[in-house]
Amino acid sequence: GSQDLVFSENRLVSGSLDALIDLFLPCADVAPDPAYSFTFLLTSRLFVAPADLLFELSQCHLAMPHGQERRRLVEHSLALLDQWTKLFPYDFLGRKMSEVLRALCESLARESTDASKRLADLTASLLARLTAAAQAEAELLRHFEVGLRRLQEPPSAGVQDAVAGLLAICSDPAVLADQLTIAELERLRHLGPEELLQSFCQENPRRQPVLLEEKKVHFLEAYAHWFNRLSALTATEVCTRLRKRDRVRAVDQLVAAANACLRQRNFNSAMAILAGLSQAPVARLRRTWTRAAPGCAELEAQLSPAHNFGAYRRLLAEAAGRPAVPFFSLLLRDLFALGELTATRQANGYINFLKCHEAARLVAQLLAWRGAGSGPAVRRPEVQECLATQPVLSGPALAYASFECEPPDTEAERAAFRQLRERTVPPSYATLRGKKAK
Repeated sequence: GSQDLVFSENRLVSGSLDALIDLFLPCADVAPDPAYSFTFLLTSRLFVAPADLLFELSQCHLAMPHGQERRRLVEHSLALLDQWTKLFPYDFLGRKMSEVLRALCESLARESTDASKRLADLTASLLARLTAAAQAEAELLRHFEVGLRRLQEPPSAGVQDAVAGLLAICSDPAVLADQLTIAELERLRHLGPEELLQSFCQENPRRQPVLLEEKKVHFLEAYAHWFNRLSALTATEVCTRLRKRDRVRAVDQLVAAANACLRQRNFNSAMAILAGLSQAPVARLRRTWTRAAPGCAELEAQLSPAHNFGAYRRLLAEAAGRPAVPFFSLLLRDLFALGELTATRQANGYINFLKCHEAARLVAQLLAWRGAGSGPAVRRPEVQECLATQPVLSGPALAYASFECEPPDTEAERAAFRQLRERTVPPSYATLRGKKAK
């Protein structure tokens, strides 16, 4: 009961699981608090399965006599269910959850014609969200398969001086920044808030009790892959150009695009481009960098890891209420640090709800940023397809390409290049450069 809840300065700081569930479940007298409901829906899965929580919700109105109080309770139940299905739609992919939801909807629909209509709209919206998610996952799989197929295609005849890649299709840095922001928001749109918590808990199997069902979607993994891909694509665009002037132009275009991303508050793409330019095969191209424009220094200053990414965090704080794409890896790191450094349960067994508040705050920020829209830019399908499927170089293939751009000029580099030349030409490099593998 309420005696098992602890408040400090009118803020809930801890409580027993049963008391927190009671506070979450609707009652006739008080409408659900959306902020508390979101926090509890996000973090309660650490302690109770969503299907069990939904079953508790389904029982709330059954024992109450018909009348005004029951009608208010049904209204509050509908409001809570609407919030749940909108913010955590992937909870309803499981068989058990679907069965409980169907029984709850049938029960609530019998209460009134209005309730029946609202439930029909609610379930239709839920189905639309789940269908869109399935289509998005299918598109991600198609991108992977197309990229793999393109990488395995036999090399074309002759050696090209520059690969017709991303910068050949989209040479304007401002337009490229627009397309990168669109790509980021398209990938963020389907990321489930609970994925952040599930990923965290799966990385920490010793943390008990954890009642997490098997992951039903994998948008978090796909989004992490996108960052790595954009970083590799950046390095590939530079290292596949044999002429120095082409490499200089590529570096200048990419740096300008990253700075344009910063102005759009697309910090994830800006950081991915900087990471690509900082890879050793690109960073070693001294003759290229001496001719490049100085814009990279500004980029590095804004995204510097100094003082726990202090400059970046100030920029992000200024983006409140406006569209923004945060540096996703740092957001995950903040969540992981919260989980590692703060106890989930207190010595008396109560749940540390301050920790739940902070986790919900971090996740809610991401939802607010992605929900602010992408602005007036028009999506260019050919650029988006290139971003998703253009073959990229990594590892030995990228190093090989770098040495062909600028020969090694230190003993360590010469030794590394000799080792690479003793092997066959990396297949991915052969495909992109039009060379025949030895």
